[in-house]
Amino acid sequence: MRLDEVLTNLVEKENREGLDVIQVSGVPVWNHLKYDIRRRYVLANGICDSVQSSKGKIILKESVKGMLSSFYKVHKQLLFPSVADNFIMGFSRLDRIDDLYLDRFVDPVIDLTQLKESYICFEYGRVGIHHQPRKHKEHVIYTDYIYMFSFVCSYLLAIFFLCAHYRAVSVLKRKIQAVTSLTLSPLWLARKIVEFKSNAAIFSLLLSRSKAKRVFGVSRILFRHVSYAAKKKKIPVFEFQHGITLGATELYSGNYVPEIDPDYFLLFGDSCPNNVFGIPESKTIVIGWAFKDYLKGIASGTYQKDCCLVVSEPQISNQVISATLLLAENFPNIQFHIRRHPQESFTEEQKRQFEKIPNVIDATNKRNSTLVAMTYDYIIGENSTVLFEGLSLGKKVARLNICGLQPVNRSDDDAFYYIDNMGDFGSYLNAPVKQMKEKVYSDFNVDLFNSFLV
Repeated sequence: MRLDEVLTNLVEKENREGLDVIQVSGVPVWNHLKYDIRRRYVLANGICDSVQSSKGKIILKESVKGMLSSFYKVHKQLLFPSVADNFIMGFSRLDRIDDLYLDRFVDPVIDLTQLKESYICFEYGRVGIHHQPRKHKEHVIYTDYIYMFSFVCSYLLAIFFLCAHYRAVSVLKRKIQAVTSLTLSPLWLARKIVEFKSNAAIFSLLLSRSKAKRVFGVSRILFRHVSYAAKKKKIPVFEFQHGITLGATELYSGNYVPEIDPDYFLLFGDSCPNNVFGIPESKTIVIGWAFKDYLKGIASGTYQKDCCLVVSEPQISNQVISATLLLAENFPNIQFHIRRHPQESFTEEQKRQFEKIPNVIDATNKRNSTLVAMTYDYIIGENSTVLFEGLSLGKKVARLNICGLQPVNRSDDDAFYYIDNMGDFGSYLNAPVKQMKEKVYSDFNVDLFNSFLV
């Protein structure tokens, strides 16, 4: 079964068991746990096999430096607070634009709107690394200390929490097992809930000390504890769209839970259905794509002639490599540059499959994907956000429907070409660029965004 089919069936089972309505110590726990558990479930069903995640290596010196900075700034904000109307939870990855690192979802919005007049931004460091030089560094507080503190608390207090809430945790465990057939430790469930409550309590204090009037976040999984704390205080919560979503996903699928889910979802454009983000459609708002304005005038890099950018993702690494090798064999005059997802790392076996093929290379680098896409005429993949970025740049973009790859929401009316066989790829190379009927990335609406800040 496909991922979207597996998830749709899973959500139906979750609803039958009433997982969304279960609360433990006042926390709507399924909303907090569902992403991790759904990931386990789809892995158990063979959807994401042979995936090697690329999380980076921990550099002790940098991690200690980030932890000390986080400790200092968090306590400074708690003890000697700076007032900030806007409380921002940034994305987990920064983009390198020339020699400057920025959050492409947040920083351009700050520059273009009244957000810059009063804000504080919290940054999650991947394996403790915070890239420098960082745009808007003076307003940034690292979250390393907060999350480490809560992680330690979860181990120290989980057994006591479990004793106090054993019946509720047992009911939760039983219902999750009935839905997923996964056997979870009650102590693990208790630890995850304690960790969540600790994070929420700390951010609740920070929200109060900052006198925040609203919260903005990127990717719900990264700031659900902040959203929960803000909802308790009647503070409105806005979520920035961070990728193209066309169907069921581990993160968004399911019912809207107002106690923890954001109030509003801010969209790039009109290309995605409004009903796939786990937010009422009436609360999804197209604000456009501020990053597009930021990139104007920035050099994109060396142009790649007779070269095709192949966009990979962790769940489909094997299929992408197989499709690329097949295309490379049939079209030896075309170079194929594979770009991995930031969370993807090829195994040694996967590398051996293409490292001896002269017209296939792993061209992954740290440059922003939009800047990279600017340098190619041809961009291919399955469902990646980069494909939509390519459309917005006026590139010739195709979606692969070979070697087990299956594009979702396929339509004859969209701006993509579809590769069902080798003949289709030959036709695609010689075809004209298609024009989009709906904008993937609309022009950023400054006035609309500023209206949220009144």
